[in-house]
Amino acid sequence: MIKFVPLNRFILKFNRLYLSFIFLLMASAMQFCASPGPLVGGEKDEDPPVFLGSNPAKYDRNIKPRKITLQFDEFPVLDDLTKHLIISPPINENPDIKLKGKKVLIKNDKDLVLEDNTTYTYYFGDAICDLHETNPIRNFEFVFSTGPNLDSLSIRGALRQAKTMSPIEGAFVCLYKPNTNDTIPFDSLPYLVRPYYIARTNEMGEYNLNNLKPDTYLMFAIVDANGNYFFDMPNEEIAFVDTLVFPQEVFEIIPDSIPVSDSDSALMDSLWEYHSYTLIHNPVDLFMFLEDDSIPRLTETKVEPEKRIDFVFKYPIRDSFNISIVGDSMQANWYLEEFSSMKDSLTLWLKVIPKDTIQLRVQIDTISADTLTLVLREPEKKVVKPKKSSRKKDSGKGKKDEKPVIKYATNTKQTHLFSTDVLVNFETPLVYANRENMVIQEDSSWVKGNFVFTDSLKRNLRIQYPWKEATKYKIIIPQEALRDMFEVENDSIKIDFKTTSTENYGKIMLDLKTDSSFTYPAIIQLVKGEAEKEQILQQHLLKCDTLIELPFIGEGEFYIKLIEDRNNNGHWNSGHFGYRQLPESVFYLQKIIPVKVGWEVQEIWQVKSGDKKRPPALKKERKKDKKTSKTNSGK
Repeated sequence: MIKFVPLNRFILKFNRLYLSFIFLLMASAMQFCASPGPLVGGEKDEDPPVFLGSNPAKYDRNIKPRKITLQFDEFPVLDDLTKHLIISPPINENPDIKLKGKKVLIKNDKDLVLEDNTTYTYYFGDAICDLHETNPIRNFEFVFSTGPNLDSLSIRGALRQAKTMSPIEGAFVCLYKPNTNDTIPFDSLPYLVRPYYIARTNEMGEYNLNNLKPDTYLMFAIVDANGNYFFDMPNEEIAFVDTLVFPQEVFEIIPDSIPVSDSDSALMDSLWEYHSYTLIHNPVDLFMFLEDDSIPRLTETKVEPEKRIDFVFKYPIRDSFNISIVGDSMQANWYLEEFSSMKDSLTLWLKVIPKDTIQLRVQIDTISADTLTLVLREPEKKVVKPKKSSRKKDSGKGKKDEKPVIKYATNTKQTHLFSTDVLVNFETPLVYANRENMVIQEDSSWVKGNFVFTDSLKRNLRIQYPWKEATKYKIIIPQEALRDMFEVENDSIKIDFKTTSTENYGKIMLDLKTDSSFTYPAIIQLVKGEAEKEQILQQHLLKCDTLIELPFIGEGEFYIKLIEDRNNNGHWNSGHFGYRQLPESVFYLQKIIPVKVGWEVQEIWQVKSGDKKRPPALKKERKKDKKTSKTNSGK
């Protein structure tokens, strides 16, 4: 029997099923939408969030806001805010900064004290980014004034490493106002007081200090190893300007080559944003250094038993170095002393062994002494007699140990530059050397050279001779012609090489010209390689402008570097902030010089202040930068 259902009941039941199905679909869709993740498909988003406005308004005046709201056109994120955010002048309480939808909320602490008639800048750097691709708003800042006027002056420039002129990223450039603290000397402010204005350098080493009061300032920069804005760590580098600086007006300029239309506001907005450039008449560049006359502390000690003790110092020794054995009143002459050329390491060659183990008192300059316990002779090991065995005796028994010989190294390879001396470095100090028996063979003829030791310990032998071009040579030091302080003699030493010829090289003729601001004496260097691995190929000392010949250059690409050698010691010297001593100035010819075999490259260099920066990268450096860029971009 067929049972009929009333139509209205059937429709009601169908509606319930239909609504349940729709509800399940909506719930699934909501769950899917609630799962965060990047959008799939379409072109990659490369645009940062757009700043739509704020409450209070940017550049507002006569306000001391407790809450600031920044509005954007999309959902922003804050990327490493602690690193990027800088508030100038510094405030006594850090604000609470949060995200709410498409807004960034800045809530100032209730105990915050804002000075009257002062322009404040909340500099976010690159911290505000979009959600999915992390595209930052470059150098975003929010500015307001507690008085009727906005301070509008600026100081801009670049921070570079003083020795290599490479840009320094992420350092702090700081300004101090004079007469802010009568109890602290002006030059001591960086050690004891937080700066009044702060900026951070970008990847090019550039900085912008904006919205400054018209005043004079003390200016310096630090890497700030411990993040407190003080120059208070021995491992912190510093840069400073040795005179007071005054901020300037900054002009935004659209190049004359670009047509403009004052009636087209959209066009002008685009031109100002994408095609204008900043003009400042006198940028202030700083040069960062690590003070090189800090305390020369002992950092490492090594002992080669019965032979030598090596000391390594953090900085060169400037005044004195004294050692004594604790508890030994005799203090016999038990060692030979050998400093490195920079006096940042010392070797004691042991003439006698006072004791197997000694306590050595080390006094460096005027600082407190260190006491070291050193083992100079290892205790003899007890020899355990082997048990008798019926096995056959070892066939190697009875062989004598190899006789020790003096070890050495030379500056020669298979080929040797005919214009340079041959250098031989011996591993140990010599007490005897029979130079009369040392000879040189030139092709098949025997000739006499000049064999000269260049140090008192006779470890460095210079062999001088008018080497001919493209000629085979052999230097012979006969067996037992040398004996070191440990009674070890030399085996027969034979040094074979062939000299090069002029046609194997190129050269550079440099006409150097400086102005009255440059100070002689100076050092001119031919260098190559990356900034931190810069290799000096040639060096010449100069007393005036002159025509310089840089001969015997192999094929490659090179830099030319000029150093003001203020103390006339033949190498670059760092500075000292406490003594108001700047590092010696470094200049680079702003071009790469390619040299090939047989070339004579002629250059005129009119040295100017703009040459205090690193020149364009060499091919190897450019390739490396491109490779790094691809890696960072994920390609």
